[in-house]
Amino acid sequence: SEVVFILSAAVIDKRRTFYKRLNAVANVESYDKPDTSRDGWERDVMQYLSAEASKRGLRFQREALELFAMLLGAETQQVDQELEKLDLYLSDRREVTPDDIRQIVALSRGGIIFEIGNAISKRQLPRVLHLIDHLLFRGESAVGILLGSIVPQVRRLLQAKDLVQRFKIRASNYQSFNRELTRLPKEEIAHLPLKKDGTPNAYPIFLSAMEASNFRVDELRRGLEACLEANLRLVTTSLDHKVVLNQLVIQLLVPQRSSK
Repeated sequence: SEVVFILSAAVIDKRRTFYKRLNAVANVESYDKPDTSRDGWERDVMQYLSAEASKRGLRFQREALELFAMLLGAETQQVDQELEKLDLYLSDRREVTPDDIRQIVALSRGGIIFEIGNAISKRQLPRVLHLIDHLLFRGESAVGILLGSIVPQVRRLLQAKDLVQRFKIRASNYQSFNRELTRLPKEEIAHLPLKKDGTPNAYPIFLSAMEASNFRVDELRRGLEACLEANLRLVTTSLDHKVVLNQLVIQLLVPQRSSK
């Protein structure tokens, strides 16, 4: 009874006899790293972050909690460090806002990629330009920024805008959005990104649907065409990569007249 056995492994199959026997003869506690390839990981991480924050008396605004989860992802070992920084920064104030997160939480490469997409959704041009400069300064390739952040976000916005307009899907909360999405005919959602089980990966589309009203469909279609043109300019010309990306996001985010 005095023995504590620690097993560190990538994955353990809980259907196997080994795990079942171990669970029968011992008190088993699992500390699995969040699997960001599975749908719903964001909600699991947000629940964990909210519970840890409450121990310090901190309360997250909904958008702040989503942003915190997206910036940390599966790196839960950083939670205590980032919460302590927030705790000291807020002093007597206990509510955490999105601006607090952006001021205090360290931005990883993945966090910056997410923030670029988030700022594009909100049409925050100065923020996008600043983050692109930051990544380029850190040595990130312009093509990597384009294909890893800008193109996926514009595509998700267009997909979300299309779903909202054609099928009147509401983005009031994730559960209802996911239910409405899965009820659509398979041919109408075949173009959406899929999870491992073959169902649509709804959460990124849900986040984009909440901001889709900031754009018109024709703007997003032209935006994807502009992304293709920027990609060609990056790989086939000697133009300054920073200039190419800056011109692209200006074209994406500065309101344009309708083509209709």
